[in-house]
Amino acid sequence: MPIVPKLYKTIRKAIENAYPSPDDLSVFLLDWGYELETFASLNLSRPHMYSKVIRGIAARGLIREFLARLKAERAENSKVQEAWLLYATDTGSYDADEFNACLLGDAGPCWDRTKLRAHVRELLTGGKRTMVVRGATGSGRTFTYWYIEHVARFHNARPFYLDMKRKPTGPDDVARLIAGYYGWSLETLPKPHAQKLQWAEEIGEWVAGRVADMAARGAPGSEFGFRVVLVFDNTCAAGLRTETKALVVYLADRAAGEEGLRVVLLAHQDPYKPPARHRVNFDNITPPSKTDFYDFLAAYNRHKGYSFDEEALTAVANSAWAPITTPAGLVLMDDLVTAAEEAMAFLDRNAVAPGTGPASANGTGSGATVFSGATPSSPGTRG
Repeated sequence: MPIVPKLYKTIRKAIENAYPSPDDLSVFLLDWGYELETFASLNLSRPHMYSKVIRGIAARGLIREFLARLKAERAENSKVQEAWLLYATDTGSYDADEFNACLLGDAGPCWDRTKLRAHVRELLTGGKRTMVVRGATGSGRTFTYWYIEHVARFHNARPFYLDMKRKPTGPDDVARLIAGYYGWSLETLPKPHAQKLQWAEEIGEWVAGRVADMAARGAPGSEFGFRVVLVFDNTCAAGLRTETKALVVYLADRAAGEEGLRVVLLAHQDPYKPPARHRVNFDNITPPSKTDFYDFLAAYNRHKGYSFDEEALTAVANSAWAPITTPAGLVLMDDLVTAAEEAMAFLDRNAVAPGTGPASANGTGSGATVFSGATPSSPGTRG
């Protein structure tokens, strides 16, 4: 999966500046454990060779490791520093680890669900290839997909999302939607017959076969194979046809034997029994708590390079949290996201310039008040 053009150009400039000679680049890669020929032919011109190296590293999900090694070897190089900072910004994480992201691009804030993050890391980097995520309406299950979508692009994976409550009727409808998304031909899609559950399994094998082809040959426009990540939401929706659900469950189980396939089931309430249960990671999520909200602000503080202290962050978190909590102690996800956006904007407006001193609830840092105590009229105001 290609990396975004701006990041690609910045990394290429960094490599060319740090290792202007292909021979020097070859030595660097050998020290890392790779031969230059792993990524590019030695017969290519220098610009094409360097381009191939970057795209090959990206296709294998190794950009962060590559940049970390490059930074360690050429820490003083301004182009290398620029590439690392841009990558950290793109990942949404202060430590340039996309799995630690506190921001998911346009999707907004990401809460610190440690177990779920660990399972998504395993899903994309090696381990169990199926996840089941459960949680009540409003707990943030859909954010799980946005998180997967955010990190997948760093690991040569392309996620497909389908809400089973809204679109498909038969298993062939599901297959057609998946095929349309990934550009597969439908010529060999199994035809319906009287044995509906068997038909669902045949379609499941057809999907697995297309995934295997992509893993071996690559997606259209890419010379590298990549992982297909199928995310099915509301898999136990009322009125869902038995054979349609059977296809989804079959694919979830089939992922264990198909290297290029990953399956995530959201709001799947049916029990899993051994041995299938041992091939699946389970997550039961709840709406973010006030502590989660504070942890998010702390992560954002680190990611942006701000220096607000614990007292300041606690004051902002308290101020933002109070107006969105119902008498029953419930928090609506939309209100929570809005509160987070307002809190981030408050920190952005009042941040101390890096290197000018610590920020605190009453601190001055550069001489101006960072914020004069976080009151309900600060980041938590609605209206």
